[in-house]
Order: sequence, then structure tokens, then C-alpha cells
Amino acid sequence: MRACRRWTFVAVVVFALATWFVVPHGIGYSWRECDTQSIARNFLVDGFDPLHPRVDWRGTTAGYVECEFPLYQLMIATSLAGIGDLDAEWPGRLLALLAVLAGAIAVHRLLEWRTGPGGALVGTCTLLATGSAALMATRVMPDALSFGLAMASLPPFVRYLSTGSGVALLLSATSLALAGLQKPPALQ
Repeated sequence: MRACRRWTFVAVVVFALATWFVVPHGIGYSWRECDTQSIARNFLVDGFDPLHPRVDWRGTTAGYVECEFPLYQLMIATSLAGIGDLDAEWPGRLLALLAVLAGAIAVHRLLEWRTGPGGALVGTCTLLATGSAALMATRVMPDALSFGLAMASLPPFVRYLSTGSGVALLLSATSLALAGLQKPPALQ
């Protein structure tokens, strides 16, 4: 079991380093990333009001935009405030990468309980080898946080099913609710 966990740790670290240093960074032409980053920046400029997120393409209006609950954007805004740079893109990318890594670890834990250490290693490596994992981990979009929270809800739910623990059920439900607030398809 320890050897498989070590190999899983190596796979997670390799994935993190590869996506951070090999995959090109820069928002560029992605309007979704631009909107996400602008909502985060505008929380600092216009005030931390999660019920009234604002975009840059507001024209003569207040700039309010309909979107899912902006937890990810609030996390980026908090990071931007901490580093003192309103235009830095790397905090959003780092949060996305960490969310995908958390999701991969949750999948590993779930698979380890269900299939054993070898199956967990193979399943986690398969997840990290997908283009979706690399795409989510490198983009300034709430999809990665939604994925990470949804995957993090599964191990406590399985624990609840086997033990009846109310704490495990509460943890699972909270994580899944936050995932659904980020992107409703997480509830599927």
C-alpha cells in the first residue's frame, strides 16, 4: 500500500509541475477566463459583494452579471488583495491547479477503499492523464473548483454509507452544495 501511495504522490507532483511549467499560461483570447478574472478584480475595486458580481464590459450600467455563486472569484480576489497586484493571473491558476489536485486525491481515496492500492494508483493516473484535468488545472475558471469540491464530497458520503456518521454526511453535503453553486452540472 505504501509503495502505491508513493507512486500516486509522484504522479500528482509530476502532473502539477507539468501543468504549471509546460502548459502555456496567459488568458489571451478566452472570454470566459477574462470574465472570471474581471469579476475577481472588480470585487476589489467595487467591493466584496458576492451577490452582485460585476464585469468589465458594463458600458454605462453598474456591470452586474448573472453567474453562478462566485466563490472561486472571491478566492482569487482575496489572493489578489494579499499579493497587492490586481492584474496577476497566477493566483487563479494556482487555485485551479490545487482544486484539481484535491479532486485527484479524493478520487484516489475513494478508489483505494473500493479497489485497493493498485486500482487507486491506476485510476488516479488515468484521471490526471486526461485532457480535461490538464485543461481545468490551467484555466482561470470555476470548473476546477467545482470538480475538486464534487470529488471531495464522495469519500465522506461513502464513509456515511458504511458507518452512518452524521458528520460525514454533513461534510459530503456541504462539499457537494458548494460544488453545485460553482457549476450546477456538478450535481449530476
